[in-house]
Amino acid sequence: MLIRSLKLIFCAFTLVILICSFPIVSGAVEYKEVKAEDILKQIENRDDVCLENCRIIGELNLSKIELETVPNPKYHELSEYGFSEKELDYYGVNKDLKVVESHIEIKNSIFENDLDFSNSLFKKFLIIVEVNFSSSANFSCVYFGDSATFDHVIFGGSAYFDHSTFGDRALFSGSTFGDSANFGYSTFGDSATFNRVIFGDSTSFDHSYFGDSANFFGSTFGDFFCFQCSTFGDSANFSSSTFGDRALFSGSTFGDHAYFWNSTFIDSAGFLDSKFGHSADFGDSTFGDSANFGNSIFGHSADFGDSTFGDFANFGDSTFGDFANFFLSIFGDLADFRNSTFGDSTSFRGSTFGDSATFWNTTFGDSAYFEYSTFGNSATFLDSTFGNNAYFECSNFGSTASFNGANFSNISNFERVNFAGTVDFSDAIFKKVSLSDSDYRELDVNWFSLKDSLVYDGPTYVKLIRNFRNLAQLDYADDALYQYHVERRKNEDLNVSTIFFDIFMQYTCEYGTRPELTIIWWIRVVLIFTFFYYLMNAISKPADYLDGHQKASLTDALFFSMSAFLTMSYKEWIPKERYRLFPLIEGFLGWLLLTIFVVTLTNVTFRP
Repeated sequence: MLIRSLKLIFCAFTLVILICSFPIVSGAVEYKEVKAEDILKQIENRDDVCLENCRIIGELNLSKIELETVPNPKYHELSEYGFSEKELDYYGVNKDLKVVESHIEIKNSIFENDLDFSNSLFKKFLIIVEVNFSSSANFSCVYFGDSATFDHVIFGGSAYFDHSTFGDRALFSGSTFGDSANFGYSTFGDSATFNRVIFGDSTSFDHSYFGDSANFFGSTFGDFFCFQCSTFGDSANFSSSTFGDRALFSGSTFGDHAYFWNSTFIDSAGFLDSKFGHSADFGDSTFGDSANFGNSIFGHSADFGDSTFGDFANFGDSTFGDFANFFLSIFGDLADFRNSTFGDSTSFRGSTFGDSATFWNTTFGDSAYFEYSTFGNSATFLDSTFGNNAYFECSNFGSTASFNGANFSNISNFERVNFAGTVDFSDAIFKKVSLSDSDYRELDVNWFSLKDSLVYDGPTYVKLIRNFRNLAQLDYADDALYQYHVERRKNEDLNVSTIFFDIFMQYTCEYGTRPELTIIWWIRVVLIFTFFYYLMNAISKPADYLDGHQKASLTDALFFSMSAFLTMSYKEWIPKERYRLFPLIEGFLGWLLLTIFVVTLTNVTFRP
């Protein structure tokens, strides 16, 4: 314990010494004043420029010196693309480039005035480290050699790198940009490194091209940030970055990997019409008011797990690859996934949706997981297609949940789901659906779509029958009741007497729903006994009872059978001694069928 305390005291003491010594060291730096014209002379003479701890006075403008020129490929490229001379002049793109043969290395220095290296070709390395540009720095339409380094640079004024081309490496780690930074229409070589860079109010990388790697890890972007129509190589890393009011990536193309993990979009994030390669990682990110991924294409995987979306999240008309993950995500007022296509596996497990979640006409390729999710006032899966299994168990739905016209190709699991309001399954197609332990106020569904698909559960059937009656869908209620008893015999362990009575009720009145079926059985019983009495010569007149020579006609047998069925006395004919039991049996059947008929007729007539 003592050793640990000594270690803590030593660490604290060391930290204090370092903090106290920092301003002393910084204050000890003496900046040597260097005139910009002297630097220009060195460049004009093709001498290397190596400066450290300098204060550079005057405008450093390459147009003030005579340098060899070569045709500007960017000028001809843009001309062929359709840009006019006026437009090229507006963007500051010249026909020729000034060739800089010098190796330029400037460290820990200050530029007091403007720097203009635009429309230049640097054949050797340009290294600028820990430099402060007090005014504007213009590198527009510059061709950098193998490497361009701007590490820990402070751009106090505007920084222009538009229409520039970087060689193998472009290094801007730890730099800070003031009001605006323009990298539009630029081309980066194998790697572009902007780790932990702070961008000012306005930053533009629109229509830029990045090579194998673009690294913006931990960077901070100001109010407006534009990457529209840009192309990224194998890897684009924006993890742990913070974006200001507007971040625009619309129309951009990302290579194999796009990392936005743990990023924060303060206001709007625009990824409309974007294309992502193998994987897109937006896990643990926070989106402000709006996130627009409409009409985007995601490659193998799209990960938005544990992310938080603001008022509006738009993924409409988008295409997702093999795996889309929105596990434990939180959506604001509106989450729009209409007309989207998901691949093999889609997970929204444990997600929370605001007022409206729209999955209208959405296609889920394989399994879709929505277990333990919470939906707001409206959840719409209208005309959606579930390629394989759809899991919604233990989820909560708000006022309305619409699955109208949805096509469930395999298992659809709605067990233990709480529907606070109306559930619409009208015109839905099921293969195998479970509603066990689900709670709903009103369920709108075509019984015939459920009939051969509903997984048996007694309370579910009872609740469903009650639902149909409350909706005055009496035919559906009757059919559901019939199916319930059939499935009950198949799935429950019933005793013999219960099974016998159940079958009897099924065939005589379809469980109290069809009185006309009972009448048919009346006729059957009467006719069966009529032919029995007639063919077996089972009845005779009282006067002929002893000799039995008088044979009853078929009409007499019919009247006798009807009398026995109705338990009425028919004195003209009586049963012979050995057949006395049969009129009693027929009378019992008549009494039983009559009772069933009255009960069934009452049930059908007076039900709501």
